[in-house]
Amino acid sequence: MRLYDMSLAEVTQLMSQILTESEFNSFESAVTSELQHASKADLREGVLKILKNIMGPKIDWSRITNYVQRKEETVDEYTVRFCQTAVTYSGIVEDPESVLDDKGPLVRIWSDGLVADHRKALPFLDLAWSNRTLRLLSFLGKRL
Repeated sequence: MRLYDMSLAEVTQLMSQILTESEFNSFESAVTSELQHASKADLREGVLKILKNIMGPKIDWSRITNYVQRKEETVDEYTVRFCQTAVTYSGIVEDPESVLDDKGPLVRIWSDGLVADHRKALPFLDLAWSNRTLRLLSFLGKRL
């Protein structure tokens, strides 16, 4: 039996076996309030939307992190292509304009990773570096 053939009660019973207790409670609450009188087509779309909200997006980082500029490609062309790839594979952003938004989710994830990398590198700092370099690292840590 496929999801689009199932009734609301059948979907709820199936999810009770698949999801954790807290996930199922969230799912059941959302389904009950939003999809009580939905058609089968609307039920399928609604269930998928609710599951995405509960489980979070599935991000294919390999498609995003392995993305490189082509030899003959301009920076602007690469940026457009990269933004479209991020929309397609991130599961986070919904339009190409929001990919490069300073406060957008991908930029936030990238900067969180950068902060973590800086923290890992702190034990390896050469204390003979100039005060200016240490101040710069301190400033970067505060900004991120």
